[in-house]
Amino acid sequence: MVAAAGMSLAGAGPFQGDPDPDRPPAIGSFEITDRGCQDEVREFASSNSAGDGDGVDAGTIDTDSPETELSAEMRRTSPESAAVVTYRIDLRTHEPAGANESCAGRIAYRVEYDAPVSEAAVGHRVALTVDGRTKSCGGSTSGPDLGCHRLMTETTTHYTNASDAAA
Repeated sequence: MVAAAGMSLAGAGPFQGDPDPDRPPAIGSFEITDRGCQDEVREFASSNSAGDGDGVDAGTIDTDSPETELSAEMRRTSPESAAVVTYRIDLRTHEPAGANESCAGRIAYRVEYDAPVSEAAVGHRVALTVDGRTKSCGGSTSGPDLGCHRLMTETTTHYTNASDAAA
């Protein structure tokens, strides 16, 4: 938080004026950088973001097959009036039909994104999910807690309209 406050005072970071804060979030590029069996591809994760909302997230995903494909989409999940602007990048795995692989797969990926930040916001966060599960979360703020800890620990799915009737 001290670093974010220091960047704000220096005129850098997410609190500098964004020339077009109303533009939609966008994935600039998305690529699979490596694939293979889990023992062939080194596991890693990294991310960084610039103060204007541009960021990069790279890492690995363990899959059933080395031939698994990935897709990505990004959207804003916070209301327009939110103090902390929140975005979510959803990565989805697409396992090949009828794959007869002799090993479990690992896919390395790299996604570059643009998450616009308005001058009215006191912070921003970007959460990355893989098949609906939060894998990472980060951002910066000069005010309230980002809430990443809560996102990372909430893994229970709550269903409605479930029946408690005995079978």
